[in-house]
Amino acid sequence: DSVYKVKLVNLYLDLKDIKSAELYRSTYSESDLDDPEFILTNARIYYQKKNFEYALEELKNYRDEGGAEYEYQLLTGKILAQQKRFTEAIEHFEESRKQGASDREAGNNIAVVKIMQSDYLGATDILYDLYLLNPNDQRVSSNLILSSVKSQRPDIALEVLKHSNSDEQAHKQLSALMRSISKSKGKKAVTQSTIEMEQQLIGSQVNSGGFVAPTSRVSKLDTTAEFQASRHSVDGSVLDPRKLKPGAKPIYRVQVLATYTAIPSDFLNYLKANYGSVYSYTHGLWKRYCIGDFNDLDEAKAFLNSIDIKGAFVVDYTKKRYVRL
Repeated sequence: DSVYKVKLVNLYLDLKDIKSAELYRSTYSESDLDDPEFILTNARIYYQKKNFEYALEELKNYRDEGGAEYEYQLLTGKILAQQKRFTEAIEHFEESRKQGASDREAGNNIAVVKIMQSDYLGATDILYDLYLLNPNDQRVSSNLILSSVKSQRPDIALEVLKHSNSDEQAHKQLSALMRSISKSKGKKAVTQSTIEMEQQLIGSQVNSGGFVAPTSRVSKLDTTAEFQASRHSVDGSVLDPRKLKPGAKPIYRVQVLATYTAIPSDFLNYLKANYGSVYSYTHGLWKRYCIGDFNDLDEAKAFLNSIDIKGAFVVDYTKKRYVRL
């Protein structure tokens, strides 16, 4: 049955099993190849084999035979991204949305291009919106974990991880990911194979299926601006309170924000630029963000009096499990 054959080829292509896809592709009849759906599988096979010129030829045939315009735009965009023609790729993904592709499909592809450009904040911003619409989409979830870790937002990655894991397990997974995912330096482009390799790493760390999104998106931030790195922290480090030695000195910090959602990127940037490290811990559904690092309560209070942030107060941090941003 022809419909069954094309479904099998598409299934194997989704699984990136090119050999099996080609095996069932070889069973197509001459008349099958007049059908746009069959032509599209040819284009997908060439794309996965990185024969981009042949893939583009098949896409032209697909379009000429009446194939869906959004499918043409989506795959063309993916090919252009592989060729590092990033601006053109994004234009095709935007056009695919106008032609009927879902926001999830178009937006996720745009986010992947931004990851390839090392614009991790831009990717995270897009992925938050998609995550809210469908928190169970595994591709969006793994891309969001990747982009948030790379953009030095471990609090966002932790929020994803904690939905289907205990607090302790989520922190362990985050620590492993922070160690394992290489941090991008400069504006060097990231390849698709690098992204896929790191997604496999995320998949090995996150072996459960469900995810939940924060309740609002990351605020807009000019992605051409560089974050000022904190002089006082190693980004993403995690404290396990059980490892505190007996008689450890008390730690006091100043809480500046409590929210159900992740801290907006522009506010985080402001805090890091002006006060150094920002520390995040979760209590129930609340995410609490603090600044400062004092062993003396009076020093912490003096610091509180010196800052101009409404509603701030001193917190005893000695035994809290936190992430340093």
